[in-house]
Amino acid sequence: MSEADERIAGGAGVLFDERMLDAHLAVLLHARTTSPDGFPTVEAVDSFARLYGVDALELGASFGLIGWRYAHRPVWVDTVRGTGLVREAVEPIPCLTCRKPFESVGPHNRMCHSCRTAGVSPFAI
Repeated sequence: MSEADERIAGGAGVLFDERMLDAHLAVLLHARTTSPDGFPTVEAVDSFARLYGVDALELGASFGLIGWRYAHRPVWVDTVRGTGLVREAVEPIPCLTCRKPFESVGPHNRMCHSCRTAGVSPFAI
């Protein structure tokens, strides 16, 4: 390890609290065994942040996963792997028409693709 690396590693305890450091290590160990490239995923960062009670956006940033909140939802960009992909962590919501869960793209999207393309009105029920 170079001198610069040692200074950075030594300063982590000053910048981050014990829970954040534990969460960081846990995500790294998890990624080593579950991710094909050994790199943490957004889903893993989010899960471990909830488990350790730390901020997911801050934890993700330590892996180059830059996140921000847009319309009350986290949006992620992977800056390290350079994939250019933006990933949005979405939770399924029930369709207003058929009530089946689907991944909404935002607050304006309340009907699933099947109901929207079939021309079904949510008021027809």
